[in-house]
Amino acid sequence: MHDRRRLHVRGMPSPIHDPFAAPDLFAWGGGGIVLLGERINARWVLARGWRQADRLNDVRRWSFADPRAFAGQVRRLVRDATGDPAAGRQAAAVALAWIAAHGTPRTTDHDRALKADS
Repeated sequence: MHDRRRLHVRGMPSPIHDPFAAPDLFAWGGGGIVLLGERINARWVLARGWRQADRLNDVRRWSFADPRAFAGQVRRLVRDATGDPAAGRQAAAVALAWIAAHGTPRTTDHDRALKADS
């Protein structure tokens, strides 16, 4: 089995997981950043953190109603971090594959509690 984490640690941009295995989180690492994404209800949520030693710094989060906007943001963030437009396009393609595998929104416990209160 190919160890993608080892590639990530060595700084090579790569998805951290196989998007076709449909894990709950989208993950990508390279160029000094880590991207994590998930779908919560009708929103596609993406967070970016800059790697520093064993932690993430300057974490920023975006939320999108349109999954294409999520993939577009992945493309921009990867392109900006790596300086490589092709890496950005490839990461966006991985994000779109992950999106395609997530047709059903995930409802959190918090969402269920809010619905029960209404």
